[in-house]
Amino acid sequence: RELAARAAPPAEPERARLEELFSALGRLDAPAVERQLALQLSALGVRLFLETVALPFLREVGSRWQGGTLCTSEEHLASAALRGVIARAQRAGGGQSGGLLLATPAGERHELGILMVSLCAQEHGTRVVYLGCDLPADEIADAATRARVQAVGLGIVALDPASALQELRLLRRKLPKATELWIGGSAAERLSPLPAGSVGIGDLAELETTGRVEGVDQPLAVAHIARRG
Repeated sequence: RELAARAAPPAEPERARLEELFSALGRLDAPAVERQLALQLSALGVRLFLETVALPFLREVGSRWQGGTLCTSEEHLASAALRGVIARAQRAGGGQSGGLLLATPAGERHELGILMVSLCAQEHGTRVVYLGCDLPADEIADAATRARVQAVGLGIVALDPASALQELRLLRRKLPKATELWIGGSAAERLSPLPAGSVGIGDLAELETTGRVEGVDQPLAVAHIARRG
């Protein structure tokens, strides 16, 4: 335990990281924002970067935008910078086992969440099929079948609950019974009841934790998806 503690990277205050980012953001210096994000990703690794930099940065951007201390152009620049850094890292990686398809349903155009999940899943050695945002259920189901994935993960942030549930029910009917359906995003907790054979994912830690999907006799975890091959 002592050796592990000494070998661990020194803790840097989360607030200091964020203020450096917001300083560059205030100058509308997109290269500086991306450079700082990329450096933090390289220094911290995927999981720590997502938990201590990317997610807090997004939450703070949203809070400041809603509070009127961050303008829309800055909010867009921040999202684009983070999207660019994560997308490049995601393309550079790539697991070889199992299969997880990631997308957002028709009408949902927020993709940062599924990009983060993609990066996390690849870190566990999982093969990711990344489709991006705003896809109808028919297209997602067809891609999942053709790619022979073990699970489909959907991110839902701004889509209204009625439309989201309609897409989820349609997708669940069209997916093979053995294909797990994972649902995450800030709006996912408002969706009730979820279709049988699907499960809500609260955060990255839950994504990595073994659980079970109702009606599907398979463990739920990106690491397990990778091991299944």
